[in-house]
Amino acid sequence: MCDGARGMATNPKGLAVKIQQRLGAEITRACTGTLVPDEFLAGLIGIENARLDPNASRFEAGTYLNLKKLRNPIIFWRKSWNGITQADLKGASDEALINLATSFGYTQIMGWWSIHLKCTVADIRDPQKHLGIAVRLLHRVAGRQLKDQTFGPVFRIWNTGQPNGKTYDPDYVANGVAVMRAYGALAH
Repeated sequence: MCDGARGMATNPKGLAVKIQQRLGAEITRACTGTLVPDEFLAGLIGIENARLDPNASRFEAGTYLNLKKLRNPIIFWRKSWNGITQADLKGASDEALINLATSFGYTQIMGWWSIHLKCTVADIRDPQKHLGIAVRLLHRVAGRQLKDQTFGPVFRIWNTGQPNGKTYDPDYVANGVAVMRAYGALAH
């Protein structure tokens, strides 16, 4: 999921400065009054979309196949997948499933979260709404860890769905924390 984590690892301060310059006001707006500190959201952006491309996307073929199977109750034996039910997908076209199986934006939110967050994939893709949706999603999936300010597990939850999950990139959490610290130092 990280499109620049390896290069970013050598210069987290430079990336933090770039994030602050390009997205600082939007990050503060999204995080104000929430459990998500600005520096955490900056760290997440740093590992998910170091190019800061608001239109970044990544299709997940395995997710698409699971959604396609779930849509057809004759093929898929389970009634739900990741909290998505067959009813949620009733009438969904293959194109809609592709959108649900793609991650978007600065924090690479999977399209299927639109079902749970009561928004649209277009909302997730909208750079003006994306960071606010990311903060809502963080509260939903990692509220306890945010309250405890245990940010390593929050990064893991974002990437794997589990607070102790194994990330594909072994440096995922360390890179996120490095950008988070560098971003926090800019404020001081």
